[in-house]
Amino acid sequence: MSNTKKQTDESKTMLYIKHEKQTDMYTISKDISKYSTYLHNMLDIVMNCNDANPIVIKHGEPKHLAFVVSYMKKCLEEKTEKQAPEKPLKSVHLSVILKDEYELFNNLVKIEDFPNNIYVLHDYMKVADYLGCKQLFDKFSSVVAHILMNQSIEKLNAIV
Repeated sequence: MSNTKKQTDESKTMLYIKHEKQTDMYTISKDISKYSTYLHNMLDIVMNCNDANPIVIKHGEPKHLAFVVSYMKKCLEEKTEKQAPEKPLKSVHLSVILKDEYELFNNLVKIEDFPNNIYVLHDYMKVADYLGCKQLFDKFSSVVAHILMNQSIEKLNAIV
């Protein structure tokens, strides 16, 4: 099968995404892209194209998009995504809240690096929100709330 034919067949089932600041493209299945309202809305446009032109994301940094794409692939392709908690549980470790997905979030920030960790998480939240990934946005919100719950009043007043 020629490369052009293979690329055309793949473009019928795959969606290509890249950040404006990088040349690397991510591929996700069009079924998984429905998790993101933004990507789902872009499907109509992409379906009419027979090439591998990527959807270019301009929000956040490339590492933020990389995380969202890896989350979508890991949790949605493997069908292991858990519901976001309605509110974080007091005095419970974050791994209990995020369950199997804890490892994905664990290396994003250092919990003790307050308030920088809040700003970093906010950047990830903006990309998840822009892409319309509500479950992921809610999980980031839970992580932020969990971090804030464990801070002293003095530390919280210092960032307001």
